[in-house]
Amino acid sequence: MIAPGTPLRNKSPRWIVAASVVETQRVYARLVASVEPAWIEHVARHLVKREYTEPEWDESRGIVACRESVTLWGLPLASGRRANYGNVAPIEARDVFVREALVHGRSRIRCRALGRNRGVKERLRAEEAALRQHTVLLDEPEEAALYASRLPETVHSVAAFERWRRDPGARDGDALLLTDNDLRQPGARPLDRSTYPLHLSLAGNRLPVSYRFDPLVADDGATVIVPEALVPRLTDGELGWGIPAWLADKVTAIVRGLPKPMRRLLVPAPDAAAKALALLEAQRGQAFDAAVAEALTRLAGETIPFEAVASVALEPYLRLNLRVMDSAGQVVVESRELSVVRREARRVGASAAPLAPVASGPGNPWERDDIRTFDFGVIPAGVEVVRQGVRLELHPTLIDAGTHVASTLVADPAVAERGLWSGMVRLWVLALAGPVRHAEKLVLADRDLMLLHQGIGAAKGLARDIAERAVRRACAPEGSVLPRMLADYSAALERGRPTVVTDAERLAQHVKLWLTDYRAARTDLARVPDGCDGAIVDDLKAQLSTLVFEGFVRDIPDPWLDGIGRYLKALRRRIAKLPGMRGAVADAQYEYLQARQRYAAAAAKAQAAGADPALLAEWRWLLEEYAVQLFAQDLRTRVPVSAKRLATVEAAAVAALRRH
Repeated sequence: MIAPGTPLRNKSPRWIVAASVVETQRVYARLVASVEPAWIEHVARHLVKREYTEPEWDESRGIVACRESVTLWGLPLASGRRANYGNVAPIEARDVFVREALVHGRSRIRCRALGRNRGVKERLRAEEAALRQHTVLLDEPEEAALYASRLPETVHSVAAFERWRRDPGARDGDALLLTDNDLRQPGARPLDRSTYPLHLSLAGNRLPVSYRFDPLVADDGATVIVPEALVPRLTDGELGWGIPAWLADKVTAIVRGLPKPMRRLLVPAPDAAAKALALLEAQRGQAFDAAVAEALTRLAGETIPFEAVASVALEPYLRLNLRVMDSAGQVVVESRELSVVRREARRVGASAAPLAPVASGPGNPWERDDIRTFDFGVIPAGVEVVRQGVRLELHPTLIDAGTHVASTLVADPAVAERGLWSGMVRLWVLALAGPVRHAEKLVLADRDLMLLHQGIGAAKGLARDIAERAVRRACAPEGSVLPRMLADYSAALERGRPTVVTDAERLAQHVKLWLTDYRAARTDLARVPDGCDGAIVDDLKAQLSTLVFEGFVRDIPDPWLDGIGRYLKALRRRIAKLPGMRGAVADAQYEYLQARQRYAAAAAKAQAAGADPALLAEWRWLLEEYAVQLFAQDLRTRVPVSAKRLATVEAAAVAALRRH
């Protein structure tokens, strides 16, 4: 305690020096002066004790920093002060520098050797991700030992490293260059890229694949980079084959996930999977789940249905992750579910701004808008482009915008051809504007036709659809080849010019007859007596709604449009045979009902999966022809049809859906 009367008595400084100490009832310091701890540390540096703790890498300063504490006879002069650890413990600081700055890369060092080393490490990490085990890249302590063996002991900071690098013997740091063999663990063989590929052949193109081993993240496993244009061509059947090296694990998981009665026929699961893999080698072209079901059926001696295989829940990494990129390199959607990818890609495409006019430059001649005449010279069947670094085979097509067409590129040649036909018709309609307007006026003047169509759709829409369908038929009769050259387009245009109006009048008369039958069928359905099978009545209503609807003249493709009259008459015969049906008539009714129910289920599945509706087109119209065969044979079918042929077409359509 400072003695009373001393000038510093009321100031209470933190540190003092006293000339004398007097002890009475208490101990008093006299002749007191205040001092700073730094003065003591400087004057009594031979007496102080220093401790250094918490060494850590300071990336901003490029040194190994620590906490310094200074005491004098147990009295703390400084506590937790930042200091350069390399000045007091250079060997330990060097270890921290090597680990943090060189191994972890947490520094501003720009050294060619370190950059190359990072590239080698990334390749080895990619191999580990593909193998799904950390057995390729050297552990960090071993990598640090490699660097330490090539660095002088005095290098423990960025500044020291830069001084060493400028030394001629360091060769600008190339002494630190590590090879694949240096960083690869002993005994770790290079990856076989035939089983762990960097590209997969999907949708007719080679798509890049990246690997990640982290079960806690969404893209664990293999990720395929998919340009947006290729999404419609992807199929579940093709994607199911995944990474060749993971097939054994995948098939084993499928066997273990089967229902117990099936699983008991395939034990032990790894052995059954190995045998199944041998059988699968010959089935590479098939949809994966269907091929596995067939192979397991052969091994089990009993049927293993496709549905049982497809319903097995697999670990996420066993299914390919799809990352869809747009033309700007942005991620559109990422998912392992193809249906989600298709749905989101369609949503993004639908919400995107309409095509803006793009100059027809040499780098982008097939992305244009506001096209009103055939100015292409030649439309090739396919063109090769590079998108997101992937070389793609795409197909030019046209988009009918009503008042004009736009050109673009798509992945599916069938979709491209349908789009080209639609675009060609629009260009012909624009070129034949006078005859088309005249045809529409004549159709609209047919009062009976307009009355029959009332309640179905707009009168002007019907007139437009009839006139444009007449243009299609006049310029490109059944069997015509798609015109891809200006000369062929012009020849088709001139071929149709003289007959557009008469063809439209003729088609309007057919439509009038069809609508008459449609009205009669609705009346027949309203008069069906109580007690008739409700499922069949509901199916008849559904069938009628798919034959005549708003835009049916536009949407029903040739040659099936001309059969609408027969289909409506067959439907009316089916209605007439409904009351009191028995025997062969009842069998036919229920057979046809079940056939339509199977088609409806497949159509719903196709819509949910975002599959191309054209996959089911033949099945859909053969069903109508089969109704003629069952209920109105005197009307004759357009093509030969039977239960056997219908079953063949159905099986082909279902198989096509499975591939999607």
